[in-house]
Amino acid sequence: MGTICGTSRVLIDQLRKKGEKAGLIKVKSFRPFPGEELKKATENTNTLAVIDRSISLGYEGPLCSEVKSSLYGQKTKISGFIAGLGGRDVTISHLNKALSKAGKTKKTEWLQ
Repeated sequence: MGTICGTSRVLIDQLRKKGEKAGLIKVKSFRPFPGEELKKATENTNTLAVIDRSISLGYEGPLCSEVKSSLYGQKTKISGFIAGLGGRDVTISHLNKALSKAGKTKKTEWLQ
């Protein structure tokens, strides 16, 4: 969501040039949450890295919670990351770190 998408597009273009499979799903509306559209978009996706710029009650961000809820029962491995709190920039390095850890992590991680 939001400003991270521009940075994500740059990284995805770089990864695709290297022959890696990568993509971006931009959530434009949080309420109502586009759960059905998300299911269709991730039907053939193995791993999903969700980047949140906020944290909610519990241990993960609100976007990650909604994504996990919407994709419950699918085989997609969902990894949540918290980045950019307090207005800090989220760089290509942060996103690359999230993608490399996606699928390996069992809980939400903080990107620094």
